[in-house]
Amino acid sequence: MNFSEKLSTIERLHGLIRRKGTGRPKDLARRLNISERCLYNLLNEMKAMGAPVYYNNSRRSYCYEYEIEFEGRLFKKP
Repeated sequence: MNFSEKLSTIERLHGLIRRKGTGRPKDLARRLNISERCLYNLLNEMKAMGAPVYYNNSRRSYCYEYEIEFEGRLFKKP
């Protein structure tokens, strides 16, 4: 995955997380057309960029601890 594809996937993932509509990791990876390992790597990269992402077991979805916006390469509070 090149940088442009990775950035596009992160933007798509961000949108799904904001809507709390990711589903389980296996389903999310399939939806994004990536492996589960790649998904976990992207989530770790998002966390390194400041995204307060976590998995909510009761919702069965990834969520943010608080509202954030994605601006290019960083996540920040609005």
